Amino acid sequence: MIPADNHRDAALASVELNEEGFFVHPEQWTKAMVPALAARVGIRKLSDRHWQVIRFTRHQFLDTGAGLYACKASVDLFGLTKEDFIPQAQDIITVGEFYEKAAGGQIIFT
Repeated sequence: MIPADNHRDAALASVELNEEGFFVHPEQWTKAMVPALAARVGIRKLSDRHWQVIRFTRHQFLDTGAGLYACKASVDLFGLTKEDFIPQAQDIITVGEFYEKAAGGQIIFT
């Protein structure tokens, strides 16, 4: 876990982050910790536009059944295994499997 750096990070003190500063357990997210996370990447004050993007992204991920998958072609190319990914990566899938899972849905990143 990354230790709290200053008083702004008090909201993150009990949250497990990986070495890159990302949640190990995304369900720990709270709105109160967003300013501390933003400060870690150089954003001192969150604008209404920032909050709009945060709400949109969380909605897309949580409310639409989005999943996190690794691309089998990339995994094979780089010699990776499932253990190389964060625990939230649900599986390693082919492009065909990805399109089956996304059938009827919006594909944002391909």
